[in-house]
Amino acid sequence: MKKIGFGLIILAFGLGLGGSARLPVLHAHEPGAADPSPGGGGPMLTTDHLVPHISTALANRGELVHLFVRERVHRGHLPHRPVVLMVEGATVPAVPDFDLNFENYSWMDFLARAGFDVFAMDLQGYGFSHRPRMDDPCNTQSGQQSLLTPYPLSGPCAPSYPFKMAIQSDWDEIDRVVDYMRELRDVDKVSIIAWSRGGPRAGAYAARHPDKVNKLILYAPAMYNRFGPSDPPALPEKGFLMQLGRIPGFFTTWNGQVGCENQFEPEIRPVLRSAILDSDRLGSTWGDGES
Repeated sequence: MKKIGFGLIILAFGLGLGGSARLPVLHAHEPGAADPSPGGGGPMLTTDHLVPHISTALANRGELVHLFVRERVHRGHLPHRPVVLMVEGATVPAVPDFDLNFENYSWMDFLARAGFDVFAMDLQGYGFSHRPRMDDPCNTQSGQQSLLTPYPLSGPCAPSYPFKMAIQSDWDEIDRVVDYMRELRDVDKVSIIAWSRGGPRAGAYAARHPDKVNKLILYAPAMYNRFGPSDPPALPEKGFLMQLGRIPGFFTTWNGQVGCENQFEPEIRPVLRSAILDSDRLGSTWGDGES
């Protein structure tokens, strides 16, 4: 049977070192015609970094992993620009969230043109960062495994890692990237913008590291369940490592949040769909071919 991806995206479930400052770079877009900057209007430099990190995530503790970080800067601005880190939410990775290549929809591009040095990161389990044990389809929620039949699963299976992610490793990964940015740009503090589930990730990080954070903006922050237990659960917590998201379901949720007519360009949908799927090369190949 032909294997056809149908718009699945793999997401980390749960709340969710040494080396030189000049670390591996995936690619750099030089100013001019080769620069895909969506905003236009001046020389931009976009650089994608892979930041080495010793994982503290329970699923791969102690392993060397790489965290994806995108940097966008306007080449015409003077040195000593304020430095900003953008932290993703639970549903969509950093590039579709903050640097969508469509007209003026890139938040990173807007901030860079306003005079900021802008960085956005993928935590483990998202986008182009390492995905611990997420190449095993059995580690998805049992109720979603039918979405993976007949490919890559032939039927239900038990998880090889039957536990959730935990937020401590998110804080550690943010700290690693913040230290990388501080060294790269020779600054003491950076500002942080966090969206949705990025709120508790970045907010608690800032509370723990006020010496490294200049300003903190929480955009539509996700809230904890105030009716849940006040004490943290024993770790590792039983559950599933990842859950699946489908593109049709994503847009159904998005449509429910549209507040007025003509709030966004209709042409944004296929661009956003492609950006989300491009950020998940494995998950986008899983499924039965039906939308």
